[in-house]
Amino acid sequence: MKKKLFFLLFIATANGVFASPQLVEAGPLFVPRTSVKMPIRASIDWQKDQVVIETVPTFPVKSNFSKMDAGMVAKAMELSFLELMQSLRIDSSTVVGTLIEEDPGLKNELISVFRQGQIDMLSLASRPMSCRVVIPLYTEVGLAKSLFFKMFPPDSTPKSGSKLLSGTFGKLEADQGYTGLIIDARKAGMFPCLFSEISTPTTRIYSYQRVDFLYALNFGLAGYSQSIEQAKKEARIGKNPLIIKATGVKGPFKGIAVVSEQDGQTLKKANAATGFLEKCKVVFVLSI
Repeated sequence: MKKKLFFLLFIATANGVFASPQLVEAGPLFVPRTSVKMPIRASIDWQKDQVVIETVPTFPVKSNFSKMDAGMVAKAMELSFLELMQSLRIDSSTVVGTLIEEDPGLKNELISVFRQGQIDMLSLASRPMSCRVVIPLYTEVGLAKSLFFKMFPPDSTPKSGSKLLSGTFGKLEADQGYTGLIIDARKAGMFPCLFSEISTPTTRIYSYQRVDFLYALNFGLAGYSQSIEQAKKEARIGKNPLIIKATGVKGPFKGIAVVSEQDGQTLKKANAATGFLEKCKVVFVLSI
């Protein structure tokens, strides 16, 4: 049987609502027109690099959850997913909704991504039924790949000698120099996006054009955290990250962290020694 790349999993759960992770942007609740009244919420989890669409189970629970009910709930989840995609920030100046306006066919591609998967259904008469779909932002089957090539056609992307990676980041030893970068942007007002960037007031330092873009599609240009302590635990930046504070942001969607000219020079010098930027070893600390 062909292995499914995405999954839609119907799970019976005793406590109903899933725990809310950090750095999550959630869309509005949506209630489908079905006999099973299950509000649906779609969200982007920037720490786990995934889009989550899930129902919020309610009592009483209908015991005979029919195929028609399941189909209507799945369709409602699909609509919630598409609505959330409208506002997904690709970079500091573009959201997915803009790309859909320019290329309506992208909507069908997103629907296709959502519909792939194996559906499992479990039902316990005395417990609320919950439904959940998880779609990765990155990896070779993630959303970023299709969106990236819509924004940047293959003939305009930088060349890369790397293969698509499915494992972990290559390691840089601490005694060689800095192993990664933490940008503290909590007071700068930065927002996460698929392809975040770093700049001084005058010069772009870090963007998809300056990295192995296949790394970026697999792992994202950066990770996100809510504290320096938490960021230091991220495997992607190694044991000895350089820590720099952002002084501001750029772009309509505030996806470019601005650092001082002096810190920019420090960053360039550190990267010249170990090349951590090219391998996307960056974590932004945000306060959203």
